[in-house]
Amino acid sequence: MYRIWSGIEVKCVNHEEGCSWTGSIVDFSKHEKSCQQREKGNTLALKERVIELEIENAAAHILMCTLQQEHEEAEEAIFRLQHQCSEALTCANAVDENHVIVPKLFFEGVYNYKRENVVQLSQLISRYLENKPVNIESHRIYQCVANCYSALKSDRRDNPAHYYDDMRMLLTTCAASATWFSVRQMGNMNAWLAERGWNH
Repeated sequence: MYRIWSGIEVKCVNHEEGCSWTGSIVDFSKHEKSCQQREKGNTLALKERVIELEIENAAAHILMCTLQQEHEEAEEAIFRLQHQCSEALTCANAVDENHVIVPKLFFEGVYNYKRENVVQLSQLISRYLENKPVNIESHRIYQCVANCYSALKSDRRDNPAHYYDDMRMLLTTCAASATWFSVRQMGNMNAWLAERGWNH
């Protein structure tokens, strides 16, 4: 039985990897220890595992960088929000007998009041009707009012809807203000009110 068994010919288990060895089953154990294809197969498997680990490491690094960037962006957003809140609080508290600082919520420092935003200009003046903020220039506000009235007077076809009523509100608000305009400017605006019959 042993002679029959030991005479059986077999192929190397690494035959599919390229090993061409064939021999008796008795000699297989000796061949398996020295099979070069086995070593190559083990080396290849090891290299594949190393590549897998490198890919996993790179993915982990990318994820860490992304989280770090998101953390930094979140911190920056929090800082901006804190700064805006601090500015708003400063503006809200910076009011005394002689000075008023108007919050950016109502005035951005740009004198771009035109026909399209007459209502906003009226709201700005009415909010600080008797105490104009020192950081707003009267003559520039007056020029905005004059330009808006000129558009009404010329009866432009592309004037916004309700422009007549909005200008009446604006001029009436200006006439009621105590600290916004000079005597000459107030005289001009009262004259405009009289022209329209809005001074009654």
